[in-house]
Amino acid sequence: MSLVNKWKSKKSQIFIFDFITSFIILIVAIVIVLSYFQSTSDNVDIYGINLEIIDSFTTTNINSLNNEEIRNLFISRQITNIENTIAQQVGEFYYRNSISNAQNLTELFIRDFISGQMNINVTMYNSTHKLILYSDTRKSIDFDDAQISSVTDRLIFGTYGGERYLYNFKIELWQ
Repeated sequence: MSLVNKWKSKKSQIFIFDFITSFIILIVAIVIVLSYFQSTSDNVDIYGINLEIIDSFTTTNINSLNNEEIRNLFISRQITNIENTIAQQVGEFYYRNSISNAQNLTELFIRDFISGQMNINVTMYNSTHKLILYSDTRKSIDFDDAQISSVTDRLIFGTYGGERYLYNFKIELWQ
């Protein structure tokens, strides 16, 4: 075999090796980009769900809920103002030291929003107190170890018996 033929043979082997290497690099780059966009879209979705929950929790009036447990609370005069939002009513229950009613009302409202794939904590707090109103951690992932998470916080004003109260509601969602 002549020296020219050997050189052409090695040139074609180098070309094939370069082609395979560049193709593998291209595939890896595409996988990385697609996984980035997938995780970004998941974050937007969980954030949107969290915003929907906090917005509904702070704007939905008690009288718009069609639930027998809520009607029983109204009949027994534990709910005195049906124009309160759910968050205001939960704050009023807390202010009146009716913690179980605050937690039950929160659970009634929140459990319709979350799927079995999400963990949630709903906390109410002010400068001196903190209370977990609802917690559902179906998947055993700590919030700090979660791949996808979202936290929203909203300040609520309320009145009961002529006195004003102020609380923050914090909703944590994670997967």
